[in-house]
Amino acid sequence: MSYYVYNCAKCKQKSKIHWKSKGRGIPHDVECPKCGTVGKYWYKQLDIKNYKEPKVPDFCLAIVCYYPKYLKKFIKNLEKFSIGAPADIYFVHNAFEVEGFEMNREAPRDQKDVNKIREIIKNSSLKNKVLIERDNIGEDVGAQQFIFNLLKHKYKYFFFVHEYTPPVCNNWLKGFWDMFKNNNKVVALGPKLKKKNGKFTLTTTTWGIRSSFGIKHLVWPPPTNRAETKAQEMELLHQQVISKGYCFGQIGTGFNLIDMGPYKKMDERWRSEDGSFWCQ
Repeated sequence: MSYYVYNCAKCKQKSKIHWKSKGRGIPHDVECPKCGTVGKYWYKQLDIKNYKEPKVPDFCLAIVCYYPKYLKKFIKNLEKFSIGAPADIYFVHNAFEVEGFEMNREAPRDQKDVNKIREIIKNSSLKNKVLIERDNIGEDVGAQQFIFNLLKHKYKYFFFVHEYTPPVCNNWLKGFWDMFKNNNKVVALGPKLKKKNGKFTLTTTTWGIRSSFGIKHLVWPPPTNRAETKAQEMELLHQQVISKGYCFGQIGTGFNLIDMGPYKKMDERWRSEDGSFWCQ
C-alpha cells in the first residue's frame, strides 16, 4: 500500500489517496473527487513510514434522544462542563415510529418534535458531534444496541447516556476512562451498581462497556418490544459479565457526576462506594 498527495490543478482540492500498486506504475489521468475534472493530478509520493492515520478518540459517547425539552438541557450541560476524556459524541435519535413496533408509551410525536431535535443538535457548539437517526424499535436499549454494533470496531469504549441524565460537573467522564484503562478485569461500569436478588449488577440505563468484551463475549440481540427492552435493562449484563470472570465498576456515588433524573431515589439497593468493583 502507498499513499500519495492528490492536488487538483483546477479547484486545488488536496487529499491523501490510498492506492495499491500492481506494478503498472502510478496512474496520472484521474478524476478529481471534488470538481470532476480529469487530468494529471498526482504529485509527490508520501513516505509510508511517516504517515499516521487520524487518531480516533477512545470513547464513543452515545446519547439517546427523543424529547426536545430534555435534550436541550442535556446539551446545555454538555457545553458547560468538560468531558475529561477523549470522545466523539453521537446523538442516537429514535426518530421514526414503525408500524407494528410502536414503543413510545406516550402519544406519538408530531414532525415538529423530530425537527426540533435536529435543530437543537445542529445549533449546539459541541465538536466531534454526529447525529444518527433510526427506527424507534427497542426504545433506549435498542438505540444503544444499534450504535454499539455500528461502531464497536472503531472505539475502545462506549458510554451510553440518556437525554434526561445530563452531566453536572467538569471531567465527569474521566473516572470511567481511568477505570477502563487501569483495570482490565472491569468490562462494564456506571455511576451506580444496583442490588438484585442479593447480588450487585449494572443496569443498562447510564453505563459503559469495553468494546473488546462486547465483541468477543456479549450476546446482545436487538430488543423488538417493550418486554424485551425492560428485560435487557435488568438482565443483559450480570450473567454474561460474571460468568466470564470479569467485573463491574462504579465511578462516583451515583449522583455527583450525572443527574440521574428519574433514578434519584436512594435506598439499600444501591451500592454507594466510589471506585468499587463487583466480581461475584
